[in-house]
Amino acid sequence: MRAIWFFSVFLLIPSFIQAAGPTPLQQVLPAGEETLIACRSPYQIPAASRAWPPDNLFHYRLYLPADYDPRGQQTYPLMFIASPIGDARMGAMAARLKRDRWLVVMLVESRNRSILWLPNFMAAYHDVIQRVRVQKSMMFCTGLSGGARMCSSYPRLRPGFQGLILQAAGFQQRPVYLSGANAHIAVYGTFGNQDRNRREGRRIRAGVPPHTRTLIELWKGGHSWAPASVFNRALDWLEAKALLEPGYQSALSGAYAWYLHNQLARYAQAGSDIERYAVYQRISRLPERWRRQLDAATASALSTIAESMRQVLNHPSLQPEIAAYNAFHETLRRDERGRGQNLSALIQDYGDIVKRYGQTVYAKQAATRQQSVRWEHGEP
Repeated sequence: MRAIWFFSVFLLIPSFIQAAGPTPLQQVLPAGEETLIACRSPYQIPAASRAWPPDNLFHYRLYLPADYDPRGQQTYPLMFIASPIGDARMGAMAARLKRDRWLVVMLVESRNRSILWLPNFMAAYHDVIQRVRVQKSMMFCTGLSGGARMCSSYPRLRPGFQGLILQAAGFQQRPVYLSGANAHIAVYGTFGNQDRNRREGRRIRAGVPPHTRTLIELWKGGHSWAPASVFNRALDWLEAKALLEPGYQSALSGAYAWYLHNQLARYAQAGSDIERYAVYQRISRLPERWRRQLDAATASALSTIAESMRQVLNHPSLQPEIAAYNAFHETLRRDERGRGQNLSALIQDYGDIVKRYGQTVYAKQAATRQQSVRWEHGEP
């Protein structure tokens, strides 16, 4: 009798799973944690695809920032992550994404050699913008290898993207879509210096339209996700391209508030005057029109920071640090606009910063950048 009962329960399991259906949009999700979300694909079932899920459900893991309040109003930027083997995770990117309060979508079915990458992305995109408070003009994506190729097509399919971090692979197809409404999108490629795909970094630079801001970073390693330090540099750069260089955009008001909150936290945690100076420079580059709308408490905090910086700007120990900071960022601006046509000159310019400013923070960053460009140029 007991065997018959267990057999009956076993027969009910598939229908129970299928009956569960999509995750309800009204379901309360825990902040600071990942939740597996099931959602419908907007596509019809392809007759030729045996891989298509029979229940037409796709999945993604959704991470909510620790301060996410379902009753609040704050919007958050969104990072999509795609893996070549499916079931994407944050990995070495987790600390940064969690610290800076990102919404993160990690695609499950999307993988190499499968048509499911497209419906998985589309299903997740349409679900997440309804489920949580996404800053809809502040979306980014990253992926490794085949996941990077898939990610490179997202801005062609749906609006709202500001930047791409392509890890260990280049574009799926020539990115002619990086124009018109997508002309603002910036691209950061990362490759291990021993990666068989590293030459695709040059193709990324050469293949984008002339106006597209692009950086390639090679680091010591192979065909894998970039180390946290590389990912952090990529995200710092992309955030600046999205929020600090264009003029004021009302659609990004929530993103400006999010960014300022993060920068104030970094200022409070900074361990040196040059770190505080760099944060102060980023805050100062937020659109003045938006900063004039800040509440009295925040405006007072910024005034206090400005006064603190004025007191240390002329300190002899900070002068070479600031000079190196300015020289590095001037060279970096040429780097991102060069489409890989000026690599020899960049190697020289970064090297000059290293020689002139010795052990300063930004001379060390220049040395890192110089080595990356050397590898990109084919040098040891």
